[in-house]
Amino acid sequence: MITTVVITRPSGPYAGAEKLSRKIVERGMKPFEFPVLSCEALALSAEHRAVVAETLSTHGSWVAFLSPTAVFVFADVLAREFSGHDALSRISVAAQGSGTAAAIRECFGRPADFIPSVFVAEEFAKELAPRLGSSQRVLVPQSSEGRDLFAPTLRTLGRQAYSFALYGLCPRRVEVERYEAFKALSGEHTVVVFMSPSAVRAAVQEAGDALAGKRILSVGPITSQAVRKAGLLVWREAREHSEEGVMEALAR
Repeated sequence: MITTVVITRPSGPYAGAEKLSRKIVERGMKPFEFPVLSCEALALSAEHRAVVAETLSTHGSWVAFLSPTAVFVFADVLAREFSGHDALSRISVAAQGSGTAAAIRECFGRPADFIPSVFVAEEFAKELAPRLGSSQRVLVPQSSEGRDLFAPTLRTLGRQAYSFALYGLCPRRVEVERYEAFKALSGEHTVVVFMSPSAVRAAVQEAGDALAGKRILSVGPITSQAVRKAGLLVWREAREHSEEGVMEALAR
């Protein structure tokens, strides 16, 4: 029986560990936050600022978000440097996954205009492309550590897409006490949740020996690849590659 769920989501003002922790508690399990990354917004270059401003002012433009973190950071950037959250009222918004769509509703008070059936960047781009005209631009704010595949895939399909690094995920040192507590968790009753390949790499670097014997739950195939590349086993992979998919996998 699973009693403890280890959350490896980043620390920082844009972290989503708290919400995931609440969901885990509601399911009768104990969350154990073990952040191995910190999320930091990056300064916009003059080029990026100009592209964002042009996109926001052009009817028919789109912004595509690949993660909830990208939504929260972008909302903060709009509030600080542009006309605020209502800037998105003139354009369409696409979300890779239900968790990202929920973040869009929370930050901007509106639903996503498009959510793909498969929450993987390449498939997302292929499903969105038929909805776009050749002159419509898609802006893609993303992590500096993320796979830059969404915008290139759209461009190969004859669509305009511009991606840029909005935030970075930096390795974070774990306190000795928390590391020791993590290491002491029973492998039989503990599941470690990984929501991204970068979290896998950081966790292995920071506490690789403590992962031995613990069940690993991956949010999707790309993260599962990173787990296996690290020499670890994937206990379970979420069917829907999202936070809700992770919760369903825990309950299965």
